[in-house]
Amino acid sequence: MRNEAGFLFTATFLAFICVFLLLGCGGDSSDTSEYRISGTISAADGSMVDSDINDPEAPYQSNDSFARAQSIGIPISLGGYVNQPWSGAVGRSYFDGDVNDVFEVDLLAGQAVTLVTGDNYSPNDLDLHIYNQRGVLVGSSIRETGVEQLAVSADGTYHVRVEAYSGASNYSLVINYSSLAQQAALSTAGDFVEGDVIVKLKNPSADVASLAQSVALQPVTKGAVGRPMLWRFPEEADAGAAALRSLGVGFGAADMGVVPKALERKLQTLYRIKALTKRADVAYAEPNYRVRAMAEPNDQYYSRQWHYPLIKVDSAWDLAVGTTEAVVAVIDTGILPGHPDLINRQVATGYDFISDRALAGDGDGLDTDPTDVHDGSAFYAFHGSHVAGTIAAETDNGIGVAGVAGSWPVKVMPLRVLGPSGTGSMYDIAQAVYYAAGLVNDSGVTLVGGDVASVINLSLGGPDPSLTLDSAIADARAAGVIVVAAAGNAASHFPSYPAASAGVVSVSSVGADKRLAPYSNFGSTIDVAAPGGDSGADYNVDGFSDGVLSTNGEVNNSGLVDHQYSYLQGTSMAAPHVAGVAALMKTVYPAMTPDLFDAWLAAGELTEDIGDVGDDSYFGHGLIDAHKSVLKAHNTVSGGLAALLYINPSAISFGYITESVSIDVSNLGAGSLTVDTPVDDADWLTVTAQSVDGDGLGRYEVAVNRNALVADGNYSATITFSSSAGDAVIPVTVQKITRTFSADNGLIYILVIPTGSGDGGGSASSSVLEGDYSYQVSGVQAGEYTIVAGSDADNDGFICDSGESCGGYPLLGRMEAIRVGSNVVDMDFGVSYTRGLDGAQYSRIEGNPAVIGNEIKR
Repeated sequence: MRNEAGFLFTATFLAFICVFLLLGCGGDSSDTSEYRISGTISAADGSMVDSDINDPEAPYQSNDSFARAQSIGIPISLGGYVNQPWSGAVGRSYFDGDVNDVFEVDLLAGQAVTLVTGDNYSPNDLDLHIYNQRGVLVGSSIRETGVEQLAVSADGTYHVRVEAYSGASNYSLVINYSSLAQQAALSTAGDFVEGDVIVKLKNPSADVASLAQSVALQPVTKGAVGRPMLWRFPEEADAGAAALRSLGVGFGAADMGVVPKALERKLQTLYRIKALTKRADVAYAEPNYRVRAMAEPNDQYYSRQWHYPLIKVDSAWDLAVGTTEAVVAVIDTGILPGHPDLINRQVATGYDFISDRALAGDGDGLDTDPTDVHDGSAFYAFHGSHVAGTIAAETDNGIGVAGVAGSWPVKVMPLRVLGPSGTGSMYDIAQAVYYAAGLVNDSGVTLVGGDVASVINLSLGGPDPSLTLDSAIADARAAGVIVVAAAGNAASHFPSYPAASAGVVSVSSVGADKRLAPYSNFGSTIDVAAPGGDSGADYNVDGFSDGVLSTNGEVNNSGLVDHQYSYLQGTSMAAPHVAGVAALMKTVYPAMTPDLFDAWLAAGELTEDIGDVGDDSYFGHGLIDAHKSVLKAHNTVSGGLAALLYINPSAISFGYITESVSIDVSNLGAGSLTVDTPVDDADWLTVTAQSVDGDGLGRYEVAVNRNALVADGNYSATITFSSSAGDAVIPVTVQKITRTFSADNGLIYILVIPTGSGDGGGSASSSVLEGDYSYQVSGVQAGEYTIVAGSDADNDGFICDSGESCGGYPLLGRMEAIRVGSNVVDMDFGVSYTRGLDGAQYSRIEGNPAVIGNEIKR
């Protein structure tokens, strides 16, 4: 932490001395003449500035309340600053605080508001709240650090509030025309079990009961220190804002406007989690997110299973049968263990992981019985049984249907996590993942050897990511388990989790015509497509709907279950096709790792390319091809593994604001591989080696020059990596939107800095006029200099801090020295808001001759 006042005085004094003694600060001793440097600096498109930042030199207008809300437009990237009293740097708001910034904006349904907290002060904690015109809270996102995101569900005028929950920080507020890409953690938009908190502690000797009581929670599961635990507060134990504050739990969302009853219990849950995350003895705390089965129940033998020839399963069965048993864990509603097509195709190690007895429907908590418990409804869909049948229904037994596995040595491990309502929690699912992978879990049973699953199928999901489930999936992958999940049935590009989580094979759905099913999710997280069905079609004109036919049950008039078969549609039905194909491959090549499966998938070795050439947002790398996949496994076993070029990510989307991304180029094969220098086909795109070995393998940075994007619209390009094992083409997209109001990056300071040691050379400050800053720096002696400009929203004496505007001539990050021996004109460049420059802040220089516009100022 800087000593703000003392440091600023020292920096200013030294800078002033440096101007007088310019010979020692990079000036040219052979020429004592003084010159001028001038030019125009352009504010970034769509930029605005908070009207009450901490810099006392900047214009001021309070925006601390609904009545004083600052009006903003869209698209927008706004730079701001908030602070609690006596926090941050000394300036306009240091003593009294500037706890809230409120903005008024018209939003469309589905439009996103993103708050990015700066990293120039620590600790700090900013929160995001949205209210309607009547001051009623619509939603809150209250992570401890990083990014907050919220979307609105209806068109209207809203108040967006940025709150300094603690400390002080610059921030960036971003709103554009695209929909929300990802909900942030700790958001009221999340679908989680209200009152449930998943906690992992660091200290093995922690007093669990006392720690839970400190935030008015009670431990309710077998979890222990070192593993996640489930804590809960019951309905009758609700605590209002005042009661929570008495426990040291803040409740900032209640400090302004009205909190509706529907959000109150959610907020109580979130603020308890927030309080726990601030404790040094807590590894993490998060909500217990709900997930739901992704099938859509439909009306009611092998000739009807059009989905198998579509992906060449029948052709795969003609290949040499694999000999190693593969187990697929079906984490779902459980199974009908006595179904004649499933009774011989399940292992004995199934388990029920539903910890909430009210949700379980079987009268107890965790147990060894994974039987699918129906809700008494005649329309109940035995979802887990349907999924299990698609993977491994017994084949060639003269009855019912076939499974993808045919008669090969594949079995399912039924793990029950969804209750009769089709609803479950992330915590329970995470425990099932650990169990399937042979890792420690709440059941107390750790599977070993051949009992461990080779593949996990997750035909379930929700809109919220979970650290708990992500961690379980990462551990399962590390143990060698391939994880497959349904992409979701919202006909949306919004990501669904766990399908969109890192390391998961995300599966979209097609109908019998190989077109994306009308309900299927799509987007950049899709890896592969598979048949999920379309119950409203009969593409093959066989007189039956094009749903996916598999094992199921029907509740009879006596309330008992008759074993039946039925058509269902959904990405839930697509995912088990991929899981079944992966299992077939494991029976042939048991050493296949998740990384190798991903690499083959990305290389097109396992799919039929049915969409745009290469990876696309509807079908990922294409439609899964069972014959091609199993043949790849056979060829690998018999012929060894050649060099394999693997690039991650395989596609890049810069969107509206991203400037650069890193990509990794590696060899997942055993043979030698050399990669040539990558080639791009756009003048706004550059690819630079960051850490690359002599064979061209390693990390590259891909950057976009937004100044080269002239007109509005979507831009696309490609990057080609040529190698001794073939070429890989990476598609790149970027978007540009014209500003709808005059851009303003706030009051900026222009620094002319010698390329030698020391600060100096000259400085100026400038305010924006119709999107441009006119500047002129006088009194510059002969020599070489760089030009940097930026704002100082927090008034700490430095420009280009995280969340402040910044730019350099001719481009920030690739600044060039200019030679001064006469007046220099047309030194034009741009400024935009930044999330930080890895410590490359610049000391603001005061007291030097400067020109603001046409007015000479000292």
